[in-house]
Amino acid sequence: DKLKNDRVWLVIFAWKPFTSLPLTFDYNIVKQTIKNLTTNTINQNAPWMDWTNIWDAILLATNLFKNTAKNRQKVIILLTDGDANRWIKPTLAAEFAKKKWIKIYTIWVGSPQWGYIDYKIWPFIQKIKIPPLNTTTLKQIAQITNWKFFRATNNNTLAEIFRQLEKLT
Repeated sequence: DKLKNDRVWLVIFAWKPFTSLPLTFDYNIVKQTIKNLTTNTINQNAPWMDWTNIWDAILLATNLFKNTAKNRQKVIILLTDGDANRWIKPTLAAEFAKKKWIKIYTIWVGSPQWGYIDYKIWPFIQKIKIPPLNTTTLKQIAQITNWKFFRATNNNTLAEIFRQLEKLT
């Protein structure tokens, strides 16, 4: 709500990241898209696509900056459970982003215990087991790019994190 002169785009990911919104000043469409995100948005519920591919998400987001002005501040806000279970270390992608002068703020979302989410596969609802969260990787990514790690355990703490981000960027 406080953005005025910043262009924003949205990359969403599970196994394969993709640009959900192109670079835009239209903050209303960004908010509406985020509001409508569900597990069906990514729709990668196949046995070979059940990874969290933080590596590729960071690389895609970093590469999207290649045509932006060099003097513009570049920030990636990585919101994830932090359980990077693809074989390539996301810290390597963070090193690449650092060389491009990109800040990465990491936000760890969820619970330290095993949990479940409902995944709708019409006409059924499947429960998907979510592993305990892994803060180590996200802390390392933030540290590599010399920025900050946050932990969100509910909607209130997530809202507070974004209030803090408004002051940091």
